[in-house]
Amino acid sequence: MNELYIILEMILLISGIVGCIVPLLPGLPLSLLALIILDQTRVDISSNTMIAISIIVTLITVQDFILPGIATKRFQGTKYGFWGGTIGLFAGFVTPIPGRAIAGAFLGALMGEAINGKTYSKAIKPAIGSVIGVLLGTAGKVLTSIGIAIYYICLLYTSPSPR
Repeated sequence: MNELYIILEMILLISGIVGCIVPLLPGLPLSLLALIILDQTRVDISSNTMIAISIIVTLITVQDFILPGIATKRFQGTKYGFWGGTIGLFAGFVTPIPGRAIAGAFLGALMGEAINGKTYSKAIKPAIGSVIGVLLGTAGKVLTSIGIAIYYICLLYTSPSPR
């Protein structure tokens, strides 16, 4: 039975890492689920550790959605660019175009700044900021998911004995 759990957990961990890049696949929650299954079946993970990891997963997931808007503001965008980038990010998830999240955030921020009256040459900088925010958010998710996978492997192979 342990082998089946390990296979399921490995599938969840790999899907978690992939899901941090692929839109609409909940990467970090899948990685966390692998730890929860490990905790419930074979290795005792402290409650404090599970709470801390859950909080980190929640914070990284939330920051992934707000970082493009914040980066837009940092690159001299207005609230129109902020909201355009944020709405574009969500719209990008449901459109069948390559680079959905990046394209959506970029075009959303660009359109938001255009609505505010900025010329294309002045709107491009906040739009690039939105793309940087998407990339930073994705990097944060991927690194967190890889960290969970490394922690899982350490627990799996250093645990004194299964339950």
